[in-house]
Amino acid sequence: MGIARRCALGGAVIATVIAMAPHAYASQTLVAADMSLNRDHFGNIVLNTDGASLNCNFNTIFGDASQGATIQVTARWVTVENCVITGGTAGISLIDANEGNFIENTVNGSTGPGCLLVNSHLNAFTDSNFWNNPGGGCVLEGSNFNIFERNSISSNGDEGVDLETSNNNSFTGNEVFSNVVDGFDLGDSHANALRENAVGWNGMNGIELDDSEQNFIEDNDVSFNGRGAFESPPREPRSGISLGTSSNNGTRRNIVNGNSRNGLRIIDFSNTNDVDSNSGCNNGQIDGFVDASSVGNRFFGNMFCTGNIPA
Repeated sequence: MGIARRCALGGAVIATVIAMAPHAYASQTLVAADMSLNRDHFGNIVLNTDGASLNCNFNTIFGDASQGATIQVTARWVTVENCVITGGTAGISLIDANEGNFIENTVNGSTGPGCLLVNSHLNAFTDSNFWNNPGGGCVLEGSNFNIFERNSISSNGDEGVDLETSNNNSFTGNEVFSNVVDGFDLGDSHANALRENAVGWNGMNGIELDDSEQNFIEDNDVSFNGRGAFESPPREPRSGISLGTSSNNGTRRNIVNGNSRNGLRIIDFSNTNDVDSNSGCNNGQIDGFVDASSVGNRFFGNMFCTGNIPA
């Protein structure tokens, strides 16, 4: 059974400290104000009131996948910080949840993605770790204007970051390593900014754009991706940055070395992209490649050891 101690002021609950008996799973715990944990918690937590907050003080929340995501957020202005989160169908799930802050959390061992945003906007995820989640690091579906800074998104079972019809999001200074599929996968997602990220050793592409326009891919180190080509049985070699049917993007000042196929690959009617000051060598096939169907691209100042992308 859970023991909840509440501090009240003027009849309103302002803080809750929850202590759980060892290995006793609670049903979903609803958080309507501020909650602080003083020990590990067994059971899922739902934040469904605007302005609610959860500080785990680096204790662990053990989620129950039969109850959905371990932490479920359905309100605005929510803060979740200093939590170690495991289990659940996702570590942190936001559904119609806006303007939240998620700080210094570690999410691993969910049955799905580490974080899932559905129709959720203007949230910030900072200084957090998402690793060993079979459904990927973070998945955004129809979610816009979110910020991800200084996170580690590694060793997940699908994409590191998967954007599906999600626009105007910003990813800066993240480490995205050793995910089974792509590091970043943008599908039908526009005007996103990926800057100063380290993206390496992923199983397929480091950064892949499909049917995505007006994105900014700048100042990233996207190297040693496509590791699936060296598995047994081997997968098809992949590239550092791949643009497929994606036009009007800016790809600038990226380093793309040692990927299993191309460093930078522009194919399938990817037109009028700005390709500026990128560099790459020692990729498995061609360092910089643009196919004949992709026209009107603007090249300036690139330095590839091999390939047909001009300087």
